[in-house]
Amino acid sequence: MSTKEIRRYEDGANGPYHIDEIRETIYSCKHCQRIYTGFHGLHAARWCCCNDCPCESMSCDNRTTGRSMHCDPCRARRIDDQWMAFKKVSPQFPCVRFGDDTYFFTEEELIEWMDDQEDGEHTRVRCVVAERMIVPIFEVQEFLCDMGYEDHEFDDSNDDAINALIKQVAPETWTGSGKFFEYARERPGA
Repeated sequence: MSTKEIRRYEDGANGPYHIDEIRETIYSCKHCQRIYTGFHGLHAARWCCCNDCPCESMSCDNRTTGRSMHCDPCRARRIDDQWMAFKKVSPQFPCVRFGDDTYFFTEEELIEWMDDQEDGEHTRVRCVVAERMIVPIFEVQEFLCDMGYEDHEFDDSNDDAINALIKQVAPETWTGSGKFFEYARERPGA
């Protein structure tokens, strides 16, 4: 069984090296030797290959092992605080899971998804009402504006035909609307 080498954030950077010719301070990652410069150079060099970082929350002494800036309890608290700040509406479909890209177009799909979760904890699901995205309108003048000289007029006689074709072939896409709700139900047999 192999053990993963612990690479602490605090020990992850070499430097600073001052290069007077270019007036730059350089830091490098101790593990992969990547070079980082600028205002955030030290942080970037430390962060590069580390797998043991301090949580960035002000009042937390926990450490995180992944590529996250916050430990799991602090991340969950931030998500809960964000959720509590939103105005809630009654359940509407289609919707998307909050903080995810799982879409539900009917209440039955959401219930089926909840039943399929093996952890047994999905009796409440935070959702965002989804809205159909509007297909952008094509304008040749906008599309080619950087190719012509100043005040050049392009032939836009085909714009309507191109927009009709885009509407025919564009996939139906959805996005979150800013309206939030929590869907709750009792587990069958509980």
